[in-house]
Amino acid sequence: MTFQIQNPIQEKIKSGSINAFVFDLDGVLIESISGIVASTNYSLRSLSLPEREQSEIVRYIGCPLPNMFAEFAPGVDYAKIRPLFREKAMETIVPGSNLLPHARQTLQRFKGAGHKAAIGSTKIRAHIDGIMQKFSLGPLIDAIVGGDEAAAKPAPDIFLLAVERMGASVESTLVIGDTINDIQAAREAGMSVVTIESGFGDREALAKNPSDYHFSDLRQFANFALDNPAINQSSAEKLAPEKQQLID
Repeated sequence: MTFQIQNPIQEKIKSGSINAFVFDLDGVLIESISGIVASTNYSLRSLSLPEREQSEIVRYIGCPLPNMFAEFAPGVDYAKIRPLFREKAMETIVPGSNLLPHARQTLQRFKGAGHKAAIGSTKIRAHIDGIMQKFSLGPLIDAIVGGDEAAAKPAPDIFLLAVERMGASVESTLVIGDTINDIQAAREAGMSVVTIESGFGDREALAKNPSDYHFSDLRQFANFALDNPAINQSSAEKLAPEKQQLID
């Protein structure tokens, strides 16, 4: 007995009506936890505030920084925090970033299939460009939008600008994210959205407001999107249960 996934997203990719993809960065293609933690705690130390554990900080990855510091530094004007964070981030974010498993291969597969791919991230453009250069991902990406170029997620602006820069349309684009902010931004933009398991962000909110499909990793998503294979039961259970169809 196997499980076959039959759904509009696969059909639209197969038919070509979805042919552009916007990837979030942290938690989807790369992880930069060490740099984010270092920059956060440097900012707090500089303000004579207590440092935070990594487990506390990762809940805010993918969120606008003012949201995090509203909890970690209550009453402190974010205008005082921002230059401190950026000072340390310029030293740590790119050097501390690591490419996640299957990231390069996934982008290569989408490129080889003739699809357009963009980055839509809350990271500032300078950091994204540095990461693209570090891992030589530039030839695989058609457009980039950073958090300093458009209103931050969960506003839809980053994804909408990515669609515009790719020369695509909202209807022909799928968002690949990992947090509730990605889901909300995509929904507000009128775009389909899937998520990759990362452990970042507010996991309770993600469970209450799921994406169209949730995948364990990029390879599972790429197989789903490009190969449209029959998948085994253990893999199928990682997808949204209401989307599953049992095939004898």
